[in-house]
Amino acid sequence: MLLGAGVAGGQVIGGLDFDAAGRAIDMASGGLSDSGTDLLPGHLGATLMALGGHDPANLVLGYDPILAALG
Repeated sequence: MLLGAGVAGGQVIGGLDFDAAGRAIDMASGGLSDSGTDLLPGHLGATLMALGGHDPANLVLGYDPILAALG
């Protein structure tokens, strides 16, 4: 769960399949997408860096922020 300044609230990002495994998402919308990205801890780290005003490309290599979570 994310909350605070800069977080786009009031939404659910991602979801699970019937076996309770995480599903891939579209990083821009947060919706489920078969051709999307599997979320990993690095994506959360990149999102937190972006919320803190830092460029995650220089700090969390190989992971993009979850744009749908950014307000």
